[in-house]
Amino acid sequence: MGKLKGKEVAIFLTLFFIGLVANLDKSLIGVAATAIRGEYGYSATEFANITNLYYASNIVMTLVSGWIVDRFGYKPFMVTALTILTVASLTFGLSGMLAAGAGGAVGVLTGLLASRFFIGIGQTGYTNGVSKVIVENFQPEVRQTVQSVVVATAGLGALLAYTVFTGLVGMGWQIAYYVLSALFLIALVLMVVIVPKKYTPPAGSVSLFTAWKHKNSLVLGFALLCNNMVGVVSLAWLPSYLQGIDVIKAEMAVNPGLTNMILIGYAIVMGVAMVASNFIIKAWFRGKEKIFAVICSAIGAVLLYMMTTSQELVAIVAFLYSSTFLLMLVFSAIVALPYAPLANEDGTIVPVSMIASSYAVINIMAFLGAIIGNTVVAGIADAMGFSVGFAALAIPFLLSGLALFLLPKTK
Repeated sequence: MGKLKGKEVAIFLTLFFIGLVANLDKSLIGVAATAIRGEYGYSATEFANITNLYYASNIVMTLVSGWIVDRFGYKPFMVTALTILTVASLTFGLSGMLAAGAGGAVGVLTGLLASRFFIGIGQTGYTNGVSKVIVENFQPEVRQTVQSVVVATAGLGALLAYTVFTGLVGMGWQIAYYVLSALFLIALVLMVVIVPKKYTPPAGSVSLFTAWKHKNSLVLGFALLCNNMVGVVSLAWLPSYLQGIDVIKAEMAVNPGLTNMILIGYAIVMGVAMVASNFIIKAWFRGKEKIFAVICSAIGAVLLYMMTTSQELVAIVAFLYSSTFLLMLVFSAIVALPYAPLANEDGTIVPVSMIASSYAVINIMAFLGAIIGNTVVAGIADAMGFSVGFAALAIPFLLSGLALFLLPKTK
């Protein structure tokens, strides 16, 4: 990362922590899924509704959040969002207390659905607010790197979920969400105390639908839609998928912690890939991001499919890690491209004046990909098993890289 000046360091660390906790929440739902489904007997499709409602509320709020941030500034929006996340994470854990007096498993499901709905709203503070904080508080030459490192918290959040929070889920999945709520409270305090309130009025009028007319925003959104179909499904269902593989089930009779060890490695691979992507692109693929993404997505799609057909433990893990590494390289390239300078004209892939609105478009399409992938894989899993569902994800994996060829050249 380039040199950060003055208060940039404190702001960067605050954004990093907010990203870490937000991504921990996204991974924790997958870890807790097995415990919740086992306790209340929910099918994969029923539990998928909890995740889908999260993304549905996220989409609805994202429709207006980018415009709100561009029009009124990021701080009030992010403070409100973090407050919602703090409260909703607490109520998600408290939902288990509804079982005795509100219809048993049905009562619990209602509480989980309602809490996850508000968590989806709160998560827009991270997904749509951070980009504007970066534009307003960091020098142009470090913005792309800051964005890449903050995004890399997806891997670290998953690692935290598969280590510390797996232990907490073992003590009771509700406890894990109480601790998550406390972490969101810390993030809220840091946001209030450290991140300044800045607002640069847009050069012209900001329309709620301006970014929806911007070709580059739509292309990036479609690419992330395809990428999220693979990545989000993995976060939500990978523990369940691994526990259903015959060779892993047999090995777990001797080594009960095997699945958790695989997941820890998976999270480490995610984090390393997302940090490394920025340096790989700068060193060898500057201005050639599209070629980089296609190579990664094509090889990764093949490896993902091979993972679902293999019967050897070592091969399954190797294919999982290598395809995940390539998936995260493509993901990081997509989310960093809005800041990339154009080759044949002044400006960037996405104009700075509409960066938050553009990320809103990109995120909405990404969330649609999550809903589509989650619904399809859950349905296939109930009918034919998770292996078939994961195999189908090779197609959107490939498309996530190919779509970027519709973008203009960068330098």
